Amino acid sequence: MVVMPAWPPRPAICLDCRTLQPAADRCLASARHRLADLTAPAGRAALLERAWGSPSVRRRIRTAAKVGSTGGATGGGLQACNACDGCSAIDAGGSLGEIVAVIMIVAFAFIAVYLLALGVRALWRWWRRPPPVRPHGAEARGLEVGRFAGRTGTVVARGTAPAAIGDAPCVAYALQAVYRDRGERVMLRDSVGVGFDVVLDDGAVVAIPAGPLALDVDGAPARAVALTFAAHLDVIDPLRRGADDLDPFAATHVRQVVLADGDRVEVRGRLVPMPGAASGAAYRGVTSERWIPDGVPQLVRAS
Repeated sequence: MVVMPAWPPRPAICLDCRTLQPAADRCLASARHRLADLTAPAGRAALLERAWGSPSVRRRIRTAAKVGSTGGATGGGLQACNACDGCSAIDAGGSLGEIVAVIMIVAFAFIAVYLLALGVRALWRWWRRPPPVRPHGAEARGLEVGRFAGRTGTVVARGTAPAAIGDAPCVAYALQAVYRDRGERVMLRDSVGVGFDVVLDDGAVVAIPAGPLALDVDGAPARAVALTFAAHLDVIDPLRRGADDLDPFAATHVRQVVLADGDRVEVRGRLVPMPGAASGAAYRGVTSERWIPDGVPQLVRAS
């Protein structure tokens, strides 16, 4: 088994479903979707505009973020009482109890006015607060697996590569990055394999080619974004390090499903005979049928 240095390239992204693509000519999820080339400044600018708005809108967002992070301190205290005639002096003949009562009344009045001023200031700032700024996520669904049951088998690796999140060697992974805020906004979909075989329970073999695939990730737990996700973004978004704009892949949580050698998997969708493979050809010394998916491979981890 060979350890591959990298995954198959996916230089483009769909602006509608936010799925990484092997080329910028056609989205694998739908021919009606629009694509952008992440290796070109114009393509990344198109993705930024879909995620955050026009350049002028993004400038206002960045300016508001800077102002919000350096907000002014609370205003100064109230002016001190300035020797009004009523309290410039207290009758020398007054009792000590009367003096204490006057001091307490003045102190309570000062505290009440001060708290009222703080409340009015907080209410004013709440009223003038800017609307919440959230990125715009995918507007369409990405690659999906079929609803009908398929054929189950065991993954046999031809090579491996590190998963997108973490360094575990695997033959395929599916990643979904979301921004959580009163719901989920999908900011990125990425599912790819290095090429492997699935030996079905009936002895037939399905050859999964290297490249994009549909691997069910919806049921995977969503975990908070980690540093390894940032490293993955550096790989798929080569222009991000020199950018001084907002992040088109802003996400708070990530889901990931991986397939490794020996995992059980269900192959869905239509299968066709492998070209050039005779029926009953030998596979690793065992006579078996050879199949390939008709289109993008559709896989579900089997329990």
